[in-house]
Amino acid sequence: MQSKNKLQTLVQIVQGWNRWGRSPHLQGAAIVLLSSLILSFQNIVVRIVLSQQTVLGISFGGFVESSVGNLLLILLMRMVVVVPLMAFGIGTWIYPPLWKDIQNRLNERNPALIGGVLASGFLLFLSLPLMFTALSVIPAGIATTLFFIYPTVTVLFAWWCFGDRPTFLLTLAVGTIYAGCLLTIPGSEQSTDKVWLGATMAALAGVVFAAYTILTQICTRRFRLHPVPFTLGVFVIMLLLASLTVGAIAFIPWLTARLPSLRIVVNATMWSRLWASTVVLALTAIAGFLLNNIGIRRVGAAQAAIISASGPVFTTLLGWLLIQEALQDKAQAIGILLVTIWVGAIGTGAMNRDSQNQSS
Repeated sequence: MQSKNKLQTLVQIVQGWNRWGRSPHLQGAAIVLLSSLILSFQNIVVRIVLSQQTVLGISFGGFVESSVGNLLLILLMRMVVVVPLMAFGIGTWIYPPLWKDIQNRLNERNPALIGGVLASGFLLFLSLPLMFTALSVIPAGIATTLFFIYPTVTVLFAWWCFGDRPTFLLTLAVGTIYAGCLLTIPGSEQSTDKVWLGATMAALAGVVFAAYTILTQICTRRFRLHPVPFTLGVFVIMLLLASLTVGAIAFIPWLTARLPSLRIVVNATMWSRLWASTVVLALTAIAGFLLNNIGIRRVGAAQAAIISASGPVFTTLLGWLLIQEALQDKAQAIGILLVTIWVGAIGTGAMNRDSQNQSS
């Protein structure tokens, strides 16, 4: 009798794990969480490219100055690598009917869908130089934490656009996660002007990225566009915008004369290291944004944004592990714990909701 009870308990445990694995919302939450980790690693790489750091005990980085022109150059170089990889390699491997799907969508001539993809590409393009600027002047943990005002903005946008009124649990999660994120902010010895510049750029990047996530939900859910062709379309728009911007800087001298920060200055000895870093940034961009778009399609922009609030925690931990931006006090550890618990709670709640829907 006792062995029979043990067997039933074991069967219940296995069934529970299978239910977790089959939950679309939980799978989506895990995908968004992985995206957040990858994009956090990207933030650390950007910081290394723009300012010299101690990487695993070795002095490394600072390949270019953190001017606006250089930031746009890095973005262009990254997209030059990203678009061919996505169009002819990774994209077709993940989603074989990629080009057939794109052709069918173009033949539909849906102005709302085309406009949504164009606007998404523009918003993502705009958010990245803003975030790169923030990462160049303030620690990665601070910049990423301030960028992650975007989940709150996304929840409000989703309420306004889709009628997705936030539940009490989601509202409580937002507040608690932000409290945890604020606790992870390390101290800064930089000048107040630089801190304010970095903080403003990071916050603006967050607002712009929130609008991008809402458009992603509209394109992938309302128009039933698969995340892979959508992501490729966004990347192509970003490549065109970056090419036009850098081209204007290179061929219109009065732009740099009036705005010296637009100048592109790269030491000849740094090009190889800059290209190597660009390849890393390209791979993280493809993985991070593609996974994020897949996750948004499964769980919605609002919930994906809340789960992505783990970004500051991941950035702080990776900064500590890779470039010795160490945790300074117990408050940061408490902040990491708060964010981790609430992200897990949201994922568990989504799984339970799926289970109830399946049983009803």
